[in-house]
Amino acid sequence: MGQGQDDDTRYLWIDGDRSAQHLLFAIGQGGTGASVWLEVQSPRGAEVALVAVRLPGRENRLSEPLLHTVEDNARDVAATITDLARGRAVSFVGVCFGAVVAYECSRQLHYRGVHPERLIVVDARFGPSDDLTAEAETLSDDEFSQYARDIGVWPDWVWEDPEFVAMLARQLRADIAAHTTYQWPASDAPVAGHLAVMTGSRVSAAEAKAWSPAGEHLTIAEGTADLGAQLLRSPAEFGAKLAALFTANVTANVTAPR
Repeated sequence: MGQGQDDDTRYLWIDGDRSAQHLLFAIGQGGTGASVWLEVQSPRGAEVALVAVRLPGRENRLSEPLLHTVEDNARDVAATITDLARGRAVSFVGVCFGAVVAYECSRQLHYRGVHPERLIVVDARFGPSDDLTAEAETLSDDEFSQYARDIGVWPDWVWEDPEFVAMLARQLRADIAAHTTYQWPASDAPVAGHLAVMTGSRVSAAEAKAWSPAGEHLTIAEGTADLGAQLLRSPAEFGAKLAALFTANVTANVTAPR
């Protein structure tokens, strides 16, 4: 299939065969939409379809209200996936805020009888982030721009493009607020057959272990690059790292970190 086929406002087919028996759902970093994945290839060619999830309030769903909690965003994703992936294997990849939504969605899907095979976390910490503020939505435009620069949510070059900022800042405010108010669960419910974490400039290997404190069924791919920026600027390079991690050995019965 061709890249970027858009038959539904809720998701975007990126790469791989639509009839593939394994769907990898992708959720980008705060403020972004499904189109951020357009130039990323499936990690397993035709046999795994890469499908980018589009959250409400952005791109083709711009007329819908933004959702202001991780839980609500995850419920929206879960509803989409339940319809699309019936009878097929499901995995997730999420970048930063997108990883938190993917994690919560995996938990919700488990209770619907859908058990994701893999959850790939990209440059995201498990637990509250001290550098984020729930007041992001109340800051003036100038204050918010400086705040977002300071915490490095997007690379500096993004802030030099006024059109890009105008298009994405509204979504980014809501996503930061959602991230800061997320109630991290203390649960033994399985979230995926295997957890994998790609570390970058925001998360160390030691911090990555918090996703599975016992270290069971956890793969960590260490790196120091700004992976969110790499997805925006060098999607082929990002995709190569994703493919390497996706093909890591997979085992079952991962328990959600406490």
